[in-house]
Amino acid sequence: MKNEEWYSVFNKNEGQFDLEEPQTGHLERFQAKLNSFKQEEERIITLPKRQHWKMFVSIAASVVIILGVAGFIWKGDVFFNADMPPVVQQNQSYYASLEQQQLEEIKSKVTPETQKVVDDAMKQLKKLDDDYKQIEQQFQQDGSNKQLLHAMITNFQTRIDLLQSVLQQMEEVEQLKETSNENIS
Repeated sequence: MKNEEWYSVFNKNEGQFDLEEPQTGHLERFQAKLNSFKQEEERIITLPKRQHWKMFVSIAASVVIILGVAGFIWKGDVFFNADMPPVVQQNQSYYASLEQQQLEEIKSKVTPETQKVVDDAMKQLKKLDDDYKQIEQQFQQDGSNKQLLHAMITNFQTRIDLLQSVLQQMEEVEQLKETSNENIS
């Protein structure tokens, strides 16, 4: 603002200004209040920074829970059969979530060098899935049978072992690639 504007503001508000002196110690009390607010503000501001990771973890946990619930209901292109006993459904959801985690890890690490291994694994997973569907149909027809339950669990374990093997092979290819790059350098 220019000086002329300040003069007009003061002239308009003449007589409305408080001209009395503050009480003794006013400045010290005011400074103490400011300092207490400043300390409170620093404490409020620093708490979220320290606990920022907790918010991230809680969001990640929520996502995992949502994916877990989705895993109970949905697996690939097939809905889980609600007529299955709870034990079977629980095993299905557990192994399906493990399988999904490993598939996501494989997809994130796939390279042109490892694509053939991944493609072969996907073919084997398809065969295992077809076998599982046959076992599941037989289970529904014959009822609760320990041999069929064991076959279902073994099928899932085979899938997990296959995916772990693929991950291991991918890591070995990556290590060989790094080693050959170091030798060339």
